[in-house]
Parts: sequence; C-alpha cells; structure tokens
Amino acid sequence: ISASKRFTWRRWFAQSGVAWTNSDTEVLSKHFQFQTGIGYDFGRVSISLRHLSNANTGGRNRGENLLVIDYGF
Repeated sequence: ISASKRFTWRRWFAQSGVAWTNSDTEVLSKHFQFQTGIGYDFGRVSISLRHLSNANTGGRNRGENLLVIDYGF
C-alpha cells in the first residue's frame, strides 16, 4: 500500500511518498518504506521508474527498483 504526491511538468512527472509492505526480505528490512519515482504520462498510460527503500532508517537498505506501467480507466 502506498501514497504519493505527483509533480507534473508538461507530461513528465516526479513523485515521492510513503509505502507499507507486508514482507521482510533481504532488500527491504522494514515494513515502512519511502518511494521516489520519475516518469512520463502518455494519457491513459504512464510509465515510471520507481525506487522503494527504508531511507537508511534501520536494517538492510538496498531497496527495490521498479519499472511500472500504469493504465487509467
């Protein structure tokens, strides 16, 4: 589950927010995470590169990088 704020310039965007995960893995050591991302909005479809990590607040902090395709309806 996550919540973020998106800042848009023309069709490009940057976003930042918080997330909660239900697992403790070798790359995400806490349930509470921070997320950042950049992307491009094509209209109903957007593509973004996002990073999810605990921002070095404790434990392992490698984080996850995600390529996300969103479809709005």
